[in-house]
Amino acid sequence: MKKKILYFITIFVFLALQSAYSQAKENIFTAMETPDAQTGAKVTFVQDEAIKALLLKKNTMSLKGNTIYRIQVFSSNQKNAKSDATYIERQLRSKFPSQNVQVNYTSPFWKVRIGEFATREEANKFVQTLKAAMPSQQSQIYIVTDKNQ
Repeated sequence: MKKKILYFITIFVFLALQSAYSQAKENIFTAMETPDAQTGAKVTFVQDEAIKALLLKKNTMSLKGNTIYRIQVFSSNQKNAKSDATYIERQLRSKFPSQNVQVNYTSPFWKVRIGEFATREEANKFVQTLKAAMPSQQSQIYIVTDKNQ
């Protein structure tokens, strides 16, 4: 009897999550944390940010081969560009653990990019967050188009 109840609850939670995800344009976490219009009920997730990052990354894997948007935070060909790029990478990883951060070297430039956004609008929202979090990099922060690999 307990197994049947547990099975029923599991199916119910799965269907509720799937329904919430299909209705939301954002990710499942945002959708579930948003209060319900009728009851005001919401879900609070208490978990490591790494788990959330992995689940969100899995959802973006379906975008392989499609155009995605990243945000370039740094680009330089100066003598100390490599150390500057790694410093900025560490800052981004600590401030935004759920985002993918890339450091690329294409001679002669070191570049640091963050995010894998499906739409330009999503990237634009994150640009504002980045500019607030890293005011010293504001002049270098802009959206770039990329192919998801």
